[in-house]
Amino acid sequence: MPSKGLAVKMRQSFKLFISSAGIDQGDFTVERWGSRGQAFSAFINAFNNRPSSVVPLLLVDSEDPIPVNTNPWDFVQKRDGWNRPEGVRDEHLHLMTQCMETWFLADMEALEKFFGNGFHKDSLPKTQPIEDAYKTDILNGLDSAARNTTKQCYDKGDHSFAILAMLDPVKVQEKSPWCKTPSLLTISDDSLDNGIGTGVKN
Repeated sequence: MPSKGLAVKMRQSFKLFISSAGIDQGDFTVERWGSRGQAFSAFINAFNNRPSSVVPLLLVDSEDPIPVNTNPWDFVQKRDGWNRPEGVRDEHLHLMTQCMETWFLADMEALEKFFGNGFHKDSLPKTQPIEDAYKTDILNGLDSAARNTTKQCYDKGDHSFAILAMLDPVKVQEKSPWCKTPSLLTISDDSLDNGIGTGVKN
């Protein structure tokens, strides 16, 4: 389990990002469960013990590039050894990006505002669509871009959710196809039998 403080920051940041996109969150909540394996186990438990009014969703980063037309459960079975639980549909699993920081590439204004003077955006990958950028290139690029700022580097624990809360969802959806359809921002009650979504994220 993640620290209580980090979990609170994550929920607050996702809530602000989703509401900024004009999405009616209703009773949609996001819970952070640390490792991928912990998130998958929490999802199985939530799915098997769900009330009739709740639809558990598993939200995880792909960590690796996703081949075109790949089924999400086939991808995690091959990569992580996860077998689709009985009764679970494709819509219950959302592969977000290779890493959350991928979304940062869509909103340079937010990054420049967060890091301040000295931020060197040219150090970041220019890959389009941004989801094709490799995780290591993004994280190394953020470190390099922040080197001459007062923050001096990119710190995932201290910086990631603060930046997420500043992102413009419209810019992210324009440059990140998986943030548009299908996505965390387009999952609706109707798509999952009129249930209430509860995200389980790693």
